[in-house]
Amino acid sequence: MDYADNLFAADLKAALPRLRRYARILVGGLDGADELVAQTLAGVWRGRGLLPPESDFLAWLFGLMRAAHRRAPSKVQPSGRADDAGAAGDLCARVLRLPIEEREVLMLVTVERLSYADVANLLDAPIATVMSTLARARQRLGAVESRPTPRA
Repeated sequence: MDYADNLFAADLKAALPRLRRYARILVGGLDGADELVAQTLAGVWRGRGLLPPESDFLAWLFGLMRAAHRRAPSKVQPSGRADDAGAAGDLCARVLRLPIEEREVLMLVTVERLSYADVANLLDAPIATVMSTLARARQRLGAVESRPTPRA
């Protein structure tokens, strides 16, 4: 590998946790996420010279992952299962039960900190659609949180 490939590999390695998190959002849980990451990495490595100059590296990676997922969508249904116990796990489970469009926008904006414009570009949707989808996702999560807890 030459110097440019080494730099690219280092950037890719740094992005792995974020790619895995996005894969889990796309496939609806743990099952199939690592396979999607592997498919994406193979495509990214083959296309490493194709990153447009003004592009955000992470948004580019997410776009390639989304394209890989659309070509071979997971047959696994979201389980709502979470890795962590307690409140964090409960939140993860609730997020995984959101419709894919809402899960995806919520994660890209709130966790990955992509701008509305980057998310709109990635999803090929108007910014207003991104904003309304995000509002719906937040509203659904808030509605779940505000429900009274059943008494035993």
